[in-house]
Amino acid sequence: MKSSPRLRTALRQTRALRVGSVLLSRKPDADRKIDPGKTNRLIRPLAFFFVLSATSLAAYQYWASPTTFHVAVGPKDTPQVRFINALAEELAEGNEPVRLIPRIVDGSIGGSAALDGKKVELAVIRSDDLTSRSARAVAILHRRAVIIIGRSDRVQSFADLRGKRLISAQGAADSNKRVVESVLSHFGVLLPDTNLTEASLSEAENAFVQGTADALILVSPPAGKGVRDLVARLDASDIPFSFVDFPAPAGVVLRFPFLQTITIPAGVFGGTPPRPPAAIESVSITYELVASRLLAERPVAMLTKALLGTQLKNYESDGALFVIEAPPTDEVRRFMPHEGTKAFLNDNTQTLLEAYSDQIWLALFGFSLVGSSVTGFLAWMGLRKKPASDEQIHELPALMDRISNARTPADLDAAQDDLDKIIDASVRDYASGALNEENDSDRPFWLGHVQSLIEHRYEQLRTPHAPEDR
Repeated sequence: MKSSPRLRTALRQTRALRVGSVLLSRKPDADRKIDPGKTNRLIRPLAFFFVLSATSLAAYQYWASPTTFHVAVGPKDTPQVRFINALAEELAEGNEPVRLIPRIVDGSIGGSAALDGKKVELAVIRSDDLTSRSARAVAILHRRAVIIIGRSDRVQSFADLRGKRLISAQGAADSNKRVVESVLSHFGVLLPDTNLTEASLSEAENAFVQGTADALILVSPPAGKGVRDLVARLDASDIPFSFVDFPAPAGVVLRFPFLQTITIPAGVFGGTPPRPPAAIESVSITYELVASRLLAERPVAMLTKALLGTQLKNYESDGALFVIEAPPTDEVRRFMPHEGTKAFLNDNTQTLLEAYSDQIWLALFGFSLVGSSVTGFLAWMGLRKKPASDEQIHELPALMDRISNARTPADLDAAQDDLDKIIDASVRDYASGALNEENDSDRPFWLGHVQSLIEHRYEQLRTPHAPEDR
């Protein structure tokens, strides 16, 4: 018994509603087994959430953790070592974003070697230490002036030093001979008949008091306790002495960039009458915290900010006064400022996004590439299950040929039943998430196209003289 054309048309128009009503009318069976696909679809988002949370937490810990710098300083038990230890404690207690870990070395030259050898990121180096090639200034920690004390009966001016017996007090950690020789040679005082020796402070003081030395040369902090005590002892010995002024300190600084001009104020050494009685123009060296020029700009800017903001501004150890100062950015000097220090002082510090924008975009691109590669690899290995409708969708070309070659409505009904199965499988895959709407967006179009071919063929069969599609 053949159905009427009107009935077939009504059935075709309501076929999609029938499929949807069947899907919606299905009730869960109490005895039905759990669908493994649904379990996997639940596990995958949870696993992704946990992985994303762990990655975010690790990234936060990395960016929020303080930046650690290893500092080469020495020798052991010297004022500069005690100052760096105190500074490290101050930064840690203040919860600053930087930390300092001291590494004891053999003086300034040892610090230069450790810095250039990439064993440390920072070092405390004297400005007259010319061995380092990668050192860049972060902060000035300490100044030591060249102080010349002459016996008044033998030396009263700088020119009187020619041909005299001079003795230089050696520093606790490093030799001061380079500084003294540079100054004396510049002014023509260091002649072949000038007797210049170097000894410890106690030996130099004894030689001066006993008269075997005509002048005592110190390289010491002007406000330090050591110089005040020495001047007090000389006053008590009733030995006539005076402080020798430099004739033109700016000239020697221009020739030797590791020196800087300094004014020693009147009365800074104490005593009555005040010592010195008038201000003295001299030159000085500096102890500076330097960083390798290879160190990135942003962490050094953070370090500079922390150092200049610390409360440890005036620290005295064994008579050595440490005062943290910013290095000048517009002068030619031994240690030019690090780019990070210069950026902070000039208010040009880059933000995190500005500093690492290229790396962030490359990382995002890499993550997407890795994700696509993993997905393709799993599909190639067969570990990623293909949607069930993928196999059926490949039957559409053959189904289109059957529709074109259909001779009876029964042939079209059979083709319609096969198309309904493909539609039913696709709907299930879309609902389960097995199909990606973005990558499979053209599937509804082709299914609708095949449905329209069936409708068109039905119309041709109802019209006896209509031409047939081949």
